[in-house]
Amino acid sequence: MESIVTALKPQANWYLDLSNERNIRDRRFTDFADLRALRAAVRRLDPQRRVTASHAGDISREELAEYLRAVEVDFVSPHRPRHAGSPRQTAEKTRELLVWMKELGREVPVHYQEPFRRGFSARWEPSAEDFAADLRQALAGGAAGWCFHNGDQRERPDGQPRRSFDLRRQRLFEQLDDEERAFLDRRLADVMRQTMKGSKLSGPPAPAERKSMTPPTTELAKDHRAPLPVVVGTGASAATKAAASDLAQYLGRMSGAEFKIETGDGSQDRRLPPSYLQGHWTPDALEFGRTFSASAWSERQ
Repeated sequence: MESIVTALKPQANWYLDLSNERNIRDRRFTDFADLRALRAAVRRLDPQRRVTASHAGDISREELAEYLRAVEVDFVSPHRPRHAGSPRQTAEKTRELLVWMKELGREVPVHYQEPFRRGFSARWEPSAEDFAADLRQALAGGAAGWCFHNGDQRERPDGQPRRSFDLRRQRLFEQLDDEERAFLDRRLADVMRQTMKGSKLSGPPAPAERKSMTPPTTELAKDHRAPLPVVVGTGASAATKAAASDLAQYLGRMSGAEFKIETGDGSQDRRLPPSYLQGHWTPDALEFGRTFSASAWSERQ
């Protein structure tokens, strides 16, 4: 852990999960005392680094108190249960955590970094609508983050397709199945469109954070034409260039437009206006966004 933190300290766009699903009683298990020691080491090496410790299943009030007070995580990362009823429980479980935080005297963001995924269990394969429902519920409950989780096919000897677990043979989008593509191609856009129409996410807007409930918009494509390119820095890594290519391809699939990839230094400001975020996200999410700043060109990569 110390080697990783020291090596990556100059980079701003990452956080540290001290122990993935630390409560599972196998080689991953890390008790709260060890988590506290690891947290102290990170604070000594890199005081500004954001830290969490992910939890398999829903977090109890007693466990939440340990994460907040003993370990002092910067945000909590529950890996919610993976069953057919789970997607429609996320809002309630998120609100429950936020209420407990108020009662415990310390409030931090809730980040769903690893929800359910396809290929995990033959007992339940989530559909495109399940992914959309879980995302809608996370937003409605006040979560600061939600990730589209994907991985290997656990029932197959070779695990193929391994998706984001192994990108050596194929790129990620080439490994996704029809339901995953249906979510990314259609359902995701529907959820975000509903959000942009002014759906109330969680709590009243903070006046200091946003002045208007109607945010400005930036048009990415119209009539199968893309007025904005995808821009990468002059010193961009191969991984960043590959990501830019994926983004251009995905935007093109959604809009029918061709998105060009250009090299630049950020001097032409083509970003979404800051008030866009101020009009859409909760104060917790905004705080999260300030940590992972997009103000510098090197960080926007």
